[in-house]
Amino acid sequence: MNPEVRQQVLERDHFVCVAPALDRDAGPCGDKWGNVGDVPIAELELDHVGEMRMGKAAPTDTDHLVTLCWRHHQGLKAGRNWATSHRPMLRAYLRRKAGPKEGRIRFTPPLDHTEDFPADEATAWAREARP
Repeated sequence: MNPEVRQQVLERDHFVCVAPALDRDAGPCGDKWGNVGDVPIAELELDHVGEMRMGKAAPTDTDHLVTLCWRHHQGLKAGRNWATSHRPMLRAYLRRKAGPKEGRIRFTPPLDHTEDFPADEATAWAREARP
């Protein structure tokens, strides 16, 4: 992994595991030796989080990586892995952190819907695509 990308992700996530901030039931952070509590920055791991695509890893960029401790990334709690079982939560976190993409316009219809201003986004985009 590119060290610059790792640094950017760690900075965005404030150099801590994001699990306890996202899920109050996540429990404390820990390392692979069973120590619970603060995890040194060097031992924090980055997890690829992408849309559901069987067998395809998410890209290695800031829009698809989150900071997790070993316990929340690879450890098992009650027979399940926190990072895997909380994928939708991690995706939502990354969407919030990424914000709007350059060049992408979100259609917001006015309060009174007319032919020129349809009530739903799909109709608006379909009209936009017409020649």
